[in-house]
Amino acid sequence: MSQRTRVLSARWRGDLEKLCELHGLTLEQAMSKQRFRIFVDARSACYRYLRAEGWSYPEIGGLFGRDHTSISYAISDNEERKQIHKQRARAAYQRMMGRARLAAMQ
Repeated sequence: MSQRTRVLSARWRGDLEKLCELHGLTLEQAMSKQRFRIFVDARSACYRYLRAEGWSYPEIGGLFGRDHTSISYAISDNEERKQIHKQRARAAYQRMMGRARLAAMQ
């Protein structure tokens, strides 16, 4: 598995550190192999940021010590989770409103 590496500039490092701080982690913790949700979410945010900055999947994978397919899966998986969360929130709101209507009718 040959992964290209790219130099992490001071600007990108600073931006990634700020992203990780939002998740309550350091950049080094986010780059670890830990698989707890907090680490995964922080890493996914870093992946999305670097991808938006023009980094390729192999370059991001090389930086984080992962295969490029793991990076693309993490980015797409996060989008799926957002959609599922929206659907669940919408369903919960509809249930709440239905109960409120029933209570008002009684």
